[in-house]
Amino acid sequence: YLCDLAQGCAPPLAKGAPTQHKPGFTVGVFSSGGCLDTLAAIRSGFTPVWGTEVCERKRSMWRDLTRTRDLGSTWDVNWNEQVVPDMIISGTPCIDFSSSGACMGEYGNTGWMFSAQAEPILLLSPNSFCIEMVANCLKVNGGRAFKSLVDQLETQYIIKHEVIRTMEHGDSSNRTRVFIVGLHKRLGDAAHSFVFPTGDAPPTPARSHAVPDHLVPENYWRYYDTPLTTQDPRVNPGRLHKICQLRPGMGHSSWPHAIYSWDGTWNTQTTHNGGGMRPPLDWKKGDPLWKTRLTTPIESVRVA
Repeated sequence: YLCDLAQGCAPPLAKGAPTQHKPGFTVGVFSSGGCLDTLAAIRSGFTPVWGTEVCERKRSMWRDLTRTRDLGSTWDVNWNEQVVPDMIISGTPCIDFSSSGACMGEYGNTGWMFSAQAEPILLLSPNSFCIEMVANCLKVNGGRAFKSLVDQLETQYIIKHEVIRTMEHGDSSNRTRVFIVGLHKRLGDAAHSFVFPTGDAPPTPARSHAVPDHLVPENYWRYYDTPLTTQDPRVNPGRLHKICQLRPGMGHSSWPHAIYSWDGTWNTQTTHNGGGMRPPLDWKKGDPLWKTRLTTPIESVRVA
């Protein structure tokens, strides 16, 4: 779904952009995924030179968008033979660090990639890099994978890292990510110059992105034999406002366990658009709650 979204918005924003100006700063992308980081880099004036990805559909997206090579798996590339870009962007798979997963961290099927990416970065030795991961990586296994990655990269780079809430930068969901930015020590004083932008976007309630109830497809509604027991914690603007928990855990995307009000922020969307449901728009405290609604694709796009 996000592949279609990214492809749909690419032509007016970025397709062909790298060929429309003289070569300037270049970027290579590990785990290019849906090309959203790549779109941001292109819009910022960077020219992609290569990307890595294992999903065939996403590899085709990379080639279609950038007109450059997709190198396949990051771990199968001979990096001694590749062009060294000015910047590397990386967002290795997060499932082993996600709070909704098994939290295996570096011992998981893909979690080992997070700290292992230090090797190709140090071998290529670009002027800069930007790495992203779910903020929960700071807690999984005591943050060992995060510390290992930073310790390795600090041998060549001045490192800055910070947990960013997307809500504070205009993307109104509860999503948080940790970003690691490095500038090479050979840049001298400039290597110490990076400062993370301060987010000052006002809190946006989930209601502002809602599709009217009558436009929600019938298969997105969930019905109950008896009304749900709800709670009413204080609404904290810019934070989640849970009114009901059906059972422990997150639950399947087809029937999430958490039910949130329309007055708090939006829950972090999962790969299959789960993570939470909401009551009808006209529901209010004290009313019986007989049905809830899943997040529609239109709402998901508005939140993102």
